[in-house]
Amino acid sequence: MKTLAKDVYTVIRHRVSNGKLAPGFRVSELALSKELGVSRAPVREAIGKLTTEGLLERMPNVGTFVKKLSRAELQELYELRGWLEGEAAAKAASMISEESIQGLKRCCDEIHAVAQHHRSTGNRFISPEDYERLVTADLSFHFAIVKACGNARVLSVLANQHILSRSWATSLEPQDLDLLVQSHQGHMAIFQAVQNGDAELARRLLR
Repeated sequence: MKTLAKDVYTVIRHRVSNGKLAPGFRVSELALSKELGVSRAPVREAIGKLTTEGLLERMPNVGTFVKKLSRAELQELYELRGWLEGEAAAKAASMISEESIQGLKRCCDEIHAVAQHHRSTGNRFISPEDYERLVTADLSFHFAIVKACGNARVLSVLANQHILSRSWATSLEPQDLDLLVQSHQGHMAIFQAVQNGDAELARRLLR
């Protein structure tokens, strides 16, 4: 994939992960080329790759849309993540490096910082800016655990599945302070299990 196409690919992928492009949203090749100041060729190439990866889907004579999962497909996706990430966490608990531990801790600290900032605003729901921080920290945390288990194939399989499930969570579950606090507590519990080398607990908590 050429540089421009990679750039467009990254933009679209990030927008799907943070909910700016929600499930069912139409992705316009022409609109993106105008917005990003590039020709339609790299946009077409990026959309093609994202379609192959399952984040987008083409409907003949209609257009290209962010993948919209059925309830059964969503359940299968979470089961897949639970199985693979649970085993990755268990393996990571037995072999994780100090550098990776510090990386996980930074992700937890960032989620806590988002919760604290949201608390200070007095608003009911999280702002788009804070949600962007939350999504970045959450993705980084999960990917760091999978990387720490040393299996690159698992990371490759999970990358887009995680983004699809995150895009659905964005559209169905507005984040308030209670959910932010629960998110921080959940991530910290997993982090502590991995740090303590408790493979069974890490597996159970992440699943």
